[in-house]
Amino acid sequence: MEQKRVYKVVLTGGPCGGKTTGQARLCTFFENMGWKVFRVPETATVLLSGGVKFSDLTEEDSEFNFFIT
Repeated sequence: MEQKRVYKVVLTGGPCGGKTTGQARLCTFFENMGWKVFRVPETATVLLSGGVKFSDLTEEDSEFNFFIT
């Protein structure tokens, strides 16, 4: 049985840093090489679309506790 490799690429950066654009370009590049590409949306996008409002978190460390639990 042929063993397949899985490569992981993580894009980091601040708001409007080009992460989404870079993700799309990398996806196109590797798909054109014949690779299967799986993409995951930005965490903030997932949380915000799920109803999380960071402005509603009032305690100083509540954002930290939110992400840990």
